[in-house]
Amino acid sequence: MTLGEQIKKYREKYGLSQRGFSNKVNISQAYISMLEAEKEVKLDPEKLEVLEKLLAEDLLNTIVKNEEEKENKNMEKKDNDLVQENKALKENIKELIKIIEKIYSDMDAFALGVKIGTLKSKIKD
Repeated sequence: MTLGEQIKKYREKYGLSQRGFSNKVNISQAYISMLEAEKEVKLDPEKLEVLEKLLAEDLLNTIVKNEEEKENKNMEKKDNDLVQENKALKENIKELIKIIEKIYSDMDAFALGVKIGTLKSKIKD
């Protein structure tokens, strides 16, 4: 991508006119226009440095933003997975509670049966 294309893409991304962009970077609008039109322009090293820094910073910010968005999506997926696991664990716990309650109920019935059997044997004696 040429420098002119990069400048135009940057301007469009941030909704800047050539004049607005030229004010931002303190470079004449005519110079910006010639760069975008890819006309032969005497490249001023100081102006190029300003443009390169601005465009490089924007590229870096875009990369960082994309990485953050990707990380956020990964975190959302992990959160959703944890919520689903939590629901499944709650259901398993409910089932275990039912089983334990049944065991205690059976144990109570057994203990009661033993007591009744003991009482009956004492009465027979």
